[in-house]
Amino acid sequence: MRLRGLAVLLAFVACSTAPAAVRAEPHARPPAVAACSDFGRSFFQPPGVDACVKLGARLRFDVGYEPRLVRSDAAYASSTRATLGLDARTPTQAGLISTTLRLTFERAPGSEWAGRVPDLEYAAIEWAGFTAGRATSFFDRPFSMGSATLMGGGVNGRGTDRGSVNLLAYEFAPLPGWRAGASVEDGVERRVGVAGAWERGPRWPDLVLTLAREREWGLWRTALALHQTRPDAPGRADTWGYAVQTTYDVRVPYLADTTRVRAQTSAGVGASDYTGWGYARVGAFAPRTADVWLGPRGWAAARTWASSTALIHQWTPALRVSAFTQTGVQIAWPYGPSARIWAVGANAVWRSRAGLEAGAELAFQRARLLAPPAGAPAPQPTRDSAWLARIRLQADAW
Repeated sequence: MRLRGLAVLLAFVACSTAPAAVRAEPHARPPAVAACSDFGRSFFQPPGVDACVKLGARLRFDVGYEPRLVRSDAAYASSTRATLGLDARTPTQAGLISTTLRLTFERAPGSEWAGRVPDLEYAAIEWAGFTAGRATSFFDRPFSMGSATLMGGGVNGRGTDRGSVNLLAYEFAPLPGWRAGASVEDGVERRVGVAGAWERGPRWPDLVLTLAREREWGLWRTALALHQTRPDAPGRADTWGYAVQTTYDVRVPYLADTTRVRAQTSAGVGASDYTGWGYARVGAFAPRTADVWLGPRGWAAARTWASSTALIHQWTPALRVSAFTQTGVQIAWPYGPSARIWAVGANAVWRSRAGLEAGAELAFQRARLLAPPAGAPAPQPTRDSAWLARIRLQADAW
């Protein structure tokens, strides 16, 4: 009993004197945060962690103007978006593991602009050529033509600009200067629908195959996508659509060392979202879009086409100006409307070294009906045009 009491007393004394021992070392410092220069600017290594981490944020404010023909529609729209980001790089014996996270909060009241609150914009793991998670579609890489404009793409036949999708992909270099890849992507967000019936749940994901070539003059890339559509109608079999896209990013040194031309052309059959025909509207003209059209004598896959060209000039290290033109065509005959939409515009973007960005853009759109559905009267109106203006303020801390 005496030994047990002595042990309890010693334990009590040790516990009571431990804080005093800590206080007796006034020069003790917490572990330092180490810089990770191997992975670029702003990466650091927290104490006790093997990964190098970078934190970032972006705040963007957009205000746009588009005249409306209906009094109930707003002529302007505003959007405020905040993005929080986390990048982690973990060296291992099996290779570097990269983890990227982007979480976006957005508020766009009273407009047709995206208003998802919040949105998992990007969340992917990259290792040894594999990419898994929510990442930029391989059909949109290395860039979409929407990045050359402030109004973006993905609608009105302006080419694909889907952004991130759930995917599992692999990319490799078969030869020096060449890149090839294959991506299995969730096709639900690529659905435009079936005109004349509901659409069943998918049985197969989308498949995207890519091939790219990079040289001194710039970049060339082509992509092929396969997309399944399943009409929920008696006697209607599942159909496979496809889309093909070619992208060029060419330096133009004879104009200026900081000038480049970006051109992108895509065509699709039964895969309208891949060409920017997921939605269409210019003024009061809003043609119906779909992947597949059903009629009394069968079905017809929508045939869509999109072409975009942009001239981008870096006037000064801080000032960039761009001029662009875009054309899209939908052929849905005989069961749907066929239409064409054309746009031209220009923008200027100023960016400081501190990450502050200010931009303005002015564009003109024109649309017209090429042919109504067979045996049906032409929907009204058959054509329309509209001016669009947008101003953007953005601050980055990446």
